[in-house]
This record gives sequence, structure tokens and C-alpha cells, in this order.
Amino acid sequence: MTRLNYNVAPHFTYRELACRHCGAYTIDTRLLLSLEWVRHLFSKCLGADTPILVTSGYRCPQHNADVGGSANSQHMLGLAADIKVPEGIDFPAAYGYLLSVPPIGAIGLYPPQNFIHIDVRALSPRGELVTWCVKKPGTFLPVEAAWSK
Repeated sequence: MTRLNYNVAPHFTYRELACRHCGAYTIDTRLLLSLEWVRHLFSKCLGADTPILVTSGYRCPQHNADVGGSANSQHMLGLAADIKVPEGIDFPAAYGYLLSVPPIGAIGLYPPQNFIHIDVRALSPRGELVTWCVKKPGTFLPVEAAWSK
């Protein structure tokens, strides 16, 4: 398995975004742009250079199955990444920042596990983002409903 640690974007490496199972790497350049933009926004919010920890980038079909990913996961297309929310930023604020990142087509919030899924799929035919929040495993809520509970 190849585990190269060279930069594929100014602040992200091949190793961070490659499949954790086999080392394969397929990442859309729009996702790299989005990750850099998110890093900039979070850093600006916190007033300091803030690294973004990618917990999942590309997934080969076997790895996706092993982690219980969707059969149509954007991770398998190189269009998605899961990132940890930096200390000092809450989920509603993080969500608000992500709404301003144009290449992002979907945002999934997972507060219990402290991560956010972002992907660069095409917007819906009406030009809308796909959004969801998981407060308990298997329970998907609209983001706005998640804040009110």
C-alpha cells in the first residue's frame, strides 16, 4: 500500500485524503478547493491558523462497505470528505460558515461524533444544497430541526 505524504493542496496531503484501506486516491479538485476555503474560514473565525483534520476522504468500495457507508457514497467518487470540527467552533456556526463555500453541494452534521461531511456533488435541480444532521445513529434530521431539539 502506498502512503505518500506529499501535498495535493497547500494544506492537505495525499495521505490525509487517500483511502485508509488500500491507499487509492481519487479526489476532485473542487473538493480540495472547498477544504482550503473551509480551513480559511475556520482560521478567520478563531483568529489563528487552524488546521482541518480530515477523518475520511476517498473510500474504495470495500472500505466504504466496512465503515457502513451509503451504497451511493460521494466518498467513492472522490467528491466527499469528513472533517473534525475545530475546538472553539460549534456546529451551528460551522454550518453557517460552510453555507458560504460555493463548491459544496452537501453538508452533513454529526455532532455526537464531532465531524462534518462535506461534498461537492451537483446542487439539486432547484439549486439547493443537500443538508442533514445525525444526532443519534440512524436518525437523520433537517438541520434546522436539529438546533431546536
